[in-house]
Parts: sequence; C-alpha cells; structure tokens
Amino acid sequence: MIFSNRSIPLLDFVYKGLSELGFSPKRYAMKHVWLLNHHEVKRYLEEIGTNNYKPTIKLILKSMSND
Repeated sequence: MIFSNRSIPLLDFVYKGLSELGFSPKRYAMKHVWLLNHHEVKRYLEEIGTNNYKPTIKLILKSMSND
C-alpha cells in the first residue's frame, strides 16, 4: 500500500502517525510512504479503512482473509 504526495510535512505526518500506531512504514523517493507487509496492509484496511472501495480493494481483503 502506498501513500504518495509532494508535501514533505504531510508525508512526515503520515509516516509518524503510522509508526505511532504500531505499523512499520517505509519512505521512498521523498514522496512515498509504503506499507509493505501484507498483514499490516490488512490491519490498516480493517482498523483505519479507506474511501477507495474499488473492487480491487475488496479482492485484497478477501485474499487476505485466509491469513
């Protein structure tokens, strides 16, 4: 899962917030914050959620339900 933005303060906020919630975010190319671990992606989607409810998000959650 990736969060992209060109605002460094916003990226810092997202990174720090995820870290404080127990996630292990990674920073890449100074404009991306990633969650790489699929268990963390599942936890993020379950606990925080998203407004992006495209069919691909539903498929991701369904495929992870077996973990």
